Amino acid sequence: MEEKIKKWIEEINKEIDKLLESQNTSRDSVKEEIKQRIEELKRNRDQLETYFEKFRSENKESLENIEKSLKDIGKEIKELFSQTFSGKKSS
Repeated sequence: MEEKIKKWIEEINKEIDKLLESQNTSRDSVKEEIKQRIEELKRNRDQLETYFEKFRSENKESLENIEKSLKDIGKEIKELFSQTFSGKKSS
């Protein structure tokens, strides 16, 4: 009986070792996949930064006009809300 138990425990240990080895392999492959994905994301980030800088330099005047227009619109909306809620009329 003792021999059977020892053999059974030995088999369990082998299975545990297999599982641990499988886990380590999986973990390594997942680590490698994550590493590759991170590198891909870095490349994409760099490409986007390059594209955005190029776009910004080629469209600087247009972007400045858009920004000014948005600021003006924001001021107008703020004035309208202020007049509406304070009861004042526009001059």
